[in-house]
Amino acid sequence: QPEAQLAAPSASDTVASDKKITVESELYRAVIDNKGAVISSWQLDQYTVRKKDKSVEKFEMVAASQGEDYWRRPGSLIFKDPALTALANKEFYQITSDSFEKMKAPATITMKLKRGDLEIDKRYEFDQNNYLVNLSAAAKKDGKPVECQFFLGQDIGPETEHEDSTVPLEAVSYQ
Repeated sequence: QPEAQLAAPSASDTVASDKKITVESELYRAVIDNKGAVISSWQLDQYTVRKKDKSVEKFEMVAASQGEDYWRRPGSLIFKDPALTALANKEFYQITSDSFEKMKAPATITMKLKRGDLEIDKRYEFDQNNYLVNLSAAAKKDGKPVECQFFLGQDIGPETEHEDSTVPLEAVSYQ
């Protein structure tokens, strides 16, 4: 199947710079990165990780090892066309929420991307009293819907848990 071609850039294309939004509740702290409109961090406030060096940190659900490979973060979009997948997950989205840095749950974050004839809308709705987030997306090319899927994650848990075969994680505990 041939890769889709995008229309030439236009004056209505999204213009945005690097921004992160933090959503907090009594249970978690989530960070949404507008590059790819993905979840870059999800810390569980009532769970901690004690490492072999005895340091204690909040339990991080998103492994940091993904680096610049943004399509592998929770909330990334996967299209049949690899070029659309790359574009959707490496571009900066325009944030259309009321707050741009820190929000308290319940909260809704909406992000939009327009590149040529491609339009993507993503929406995150965070609950206050549980760990659930409702994630939705709509993609259109030439005004017609384009099928896509969400990547929800891999390597859930602390970064050091995945570094080698000897697991340096000593304990995860509920407070």
